Amino acid sequence: MNRIEVLERVGPLVEGEIRNVRESDGARVVAGADVVSLRPRRHARTIEMSPDGVRNMVSFAGLSLRVAQQLSHSTFDHLLTELMTNIGKYSLIVKDDRIVNVIPYGAQTVVNPERLLDTIEKTIPVRDYHRLTILDKQPIVSLEITGQKTQPVVRGDLVRAGVKVDFSPMGIVNPAVQSYAVVLACTNGATSNVVLNEFRKGRGGGGGGNEGDDIWQWFRSSVKRAYNSFDQVVGQWKKLQSENI
Repeated sequence: MNRIEVLERVGPLVEGEIRNVRESDGARVVAGADVVSLRPRRHARTIEMSPDGVRNMVSFAGLSLRVAQQLSHSTFDHLLTELMTNIGKYSLIVKDDRIVNVIPYGAQTVVNPERLLDTIEKTIPVRDYHRLTILDKQPIVSLEITGQKTQPVVRGDLVRAGVKVDFSPMGIVNPAVQSYAVVLACTNGATSNVVLNEFRKGRGGGGGGNEGDDIWQWFRSSVKRAYNSFDQVVGQWKKLQSENI
């Protein structure tokens, strides 16, 4: 898998721009006959909600959708405003100038996929994007990357150095980097992975929903450390082989 293929698969997971709302902002829901909007701050213009955005906010506030549908417009916007105010802080996902989703405030760390690949490619000699896994119905990505380093192990098999990166373009999880070895079985082309070291970004890195320079420094450092621990990974694999696990 190449860079373009990775971005084509991950790109649709980016739902839109994240905008944070705090309790002191005085946000207010405005329900009309055909449109529900949110005024995110006092004296700010309202932002229209998509149908999914309305449903997501209702669910996020802990209000039954069935009950919400039975309320008058004035009761609905007053109740939803009060519930969201009680929550205090939350983040809006805005796409095409419409609110499409609501997530916990500064949930984890937002990661731009293209900038992530740029950072990885400048840090280690990328040979291939070995495997890409996207969690079902969640914008959470697990990307395995192989480098140029290889070492022989028992029975003529080769082990190639690699790193595995877990991240979310929408900040659903904190990112993690693992070092692992891809075992290339010469006889049938099969591969298997042995994971050793893991580096996990602490909560709040990236500024609560925004991309800070610190997250990219962390990625550079963690990817480099993970890739350079290749000898340790190979040693662990040989140990497992000798124990017949």
